[in-house]
Amino acid sequence: MKQWKKLMMLLSVFTLSGCALLNPEPSAVVMFGEEEVIRTTMSDYSSDVEKRLSFSVKKETLEGRTVIYIPRPSMEALVTERLIYTLDRGKAKPLKKIESNRNRQSFAKKEPILPKELYYSTTYEGEIAIGKEPLRYADVVVMLDQGAYDEVEGAEETMEIVRFKNDELAHILPKLEENIAVESVQAIE
Repeated sequence: MKQWKKLMMLLSVFTLSGCALLNPEPSAVVMFGEEEVIRTTMSDYSSDVEKRLSFSVKKETLEGRTVIYIPRPSMEALVTERLIYTLDRGKAKPLKKIESNRNRQSFAKKEPILPKELYYSTTYEGEIAIGKEPLRYADVVVMLDQGAYDEVEGAEETMEIVRFKNDELAHILPKLEENIAVESVQAIE
């Protein structure tokens, strides 16, 4: 009988907590935009920030699709921080390391959406997620070695990932989303 009571109490805790353990709330954001704009925007929230990671990326539009280029050292840093996931049938799996020695890898929801230039010049690696969430800002992410990245003529932007203390994101996210100077803000887990 005691076992039954323990089970019922456990079920009650899950029900009352809204199953937060099963569906954790986002605690971070990924932002894209000009470095100075992001820095200025985040200055208002510096006391609420647990950790910030900032990376240079390049953006261009090919065949109507938004493409983000990221240098391999930055991608490896994201993998080390356990922020890059691959999506397989909607389930996020952490990318533990970049397996391939290929210097031009592409990530997209499906291979057919790759622009022709990238379809033939990169190795398709599947769908990518940052913090378990599909990246909404770009249709395609291309990882390049540093030399090839430096040759890309796309517009340089900053990709910043910010993890907030406790439950601060719930209060801050609406303000970040309203900031029209930042190109994209997306909550991630």
